[in-house]
Amino acid sequence: MNLNLKELKKNELDNLLFVFKESRHNSDFFIRKFSNKYNVSHIFLRDKLNKTNNEIKNFINEIIQEKKINTIIFEGDHLSEINFEFIDSFNKVKKGICLLDDYMYHEVNLITAQACDFVLTTCPISASKFEERGINSFFTMLEGDGNLFKKLNLKKKYDVLFFGSMNSNRIGYINKLKENNVNLKIVDKFYSESKKFSDLVKLINESKIVINFSKSYPLKKFFSNTKNISHVYQLKGRPFTAGLCGTLCVSEQTPAFELIFNDQEIPIFKNENECLKTIQSLLSNPERLNKLSEKFFLKSQEQLDTQIIVKIKDFIERSNLDISVKNQKIPIWYEFIFLKQLIWIHFRKSNLKTYFKQTGEIFMQLYKKKIIYILFAAPYLIFYSIIFLLKNSFRIIRQLNK
Repeated sequence: MNLNLKELKKNELDNLLFVFKESRHNSDFFIRKFSNKYNVSHIFLRDKLNKTNNEIKNFINEIIQEKKINTIIFEGDHLSEINFEFIDSFNKVKKGICLLDDYMYHEVNLITAQACDFVLTTCPISASKFEERGINSFFTMLEGDGNLFKKLNLKKKYDVLFFGSMNSNRIGYINKLKENNVNLKIVDKFYSESKKFSDLVKLINESKIVINFSKSYPLKKFFSNTKNISHVYQLKGRPFTAGLCGTLCVSEQTPAFELIFNDQEIPIFKNENECLKTIQSLLSNPERLNKLSEKFFLKSQEQLDTQIIVKIKDFIERSNLDISVKNQKIPIWYEFIFLKQLIWIHFRKSNLKTYFKQTGEIFMQLYKKKIIYILFAAPYLIFYSIIFLLKNSFRIIRQLNK
């Protein structure tokens, strides 16, 4: 009887397909988040490099028909096979993109989003930028799985925990805390004790405070409006993972916090001295630390998957592509960087047959393009085809000589 009820409930849900570039923990988080309100299917494009782009599109259309897909969400940001043309080729389904690093790829994402009904982004400032251009956008954190990130009520072993990679901006803060005898625990994804998220959750629960650094280094590409600046202050997922585990986060400033928290909900620092002073003040006053930790925990609950997915589903149902947005011109540079990326992906991963089938598909589409695009694209395709033949010839010779 229980199985029948579960099956009935599943049949009542809308069917959604994620198209990711490759399998990473980010994709797992999105799948789990949306499984609260959808029947979720997914594909990883890196598993389909035996197919050309047109063959992948046909494969996705078969999934749409077979599984009665209502909504497709494509992974955005980093350059891949997924661009405006790729997304625009799918009809009769609602389409969106999900973004994690829009601060680096906003100029590219803005063009790709013109083929979409909606955008999901992990930064509220990013969401506002899309809304300014008439593109439906929703802010949601990636880390909202309450079955994973939760209170374990463990004894606190560490004053401060930092999990993440070390860089030149962060080392000064870390050294300052060590010099002042703060009981500091540092881990990253390569540490055996924090490789699994369940292990990281245990460490967060065993810490009184999690420290977060917001400063990030932008993309230095010609199409990025951050190419001439030294850094940006990015919203990270670290505060939310800490909060869901019931641990207070003390964070470097970022403007995005002002759209999520008030000044009483998360302690902010702007330099090494402020960081040390804030942490020492909290550690010397356990009652205040506990009170702030509980307040931060309750605030973080707003980002739980089970709660936020209800709002996301309603947002998706209300979102529709504005044709006036879609009718904006696609610049030559955008088309060319995706052409280069597509060729490069197949150059590295494809076999001889697939590579030349893909190249042939691109050549067949050139007649639709502007002459200036053809003047750049045709020599590029020919050059890499010659290199690909040479590379495979040398590989075969090496195998024969073994």
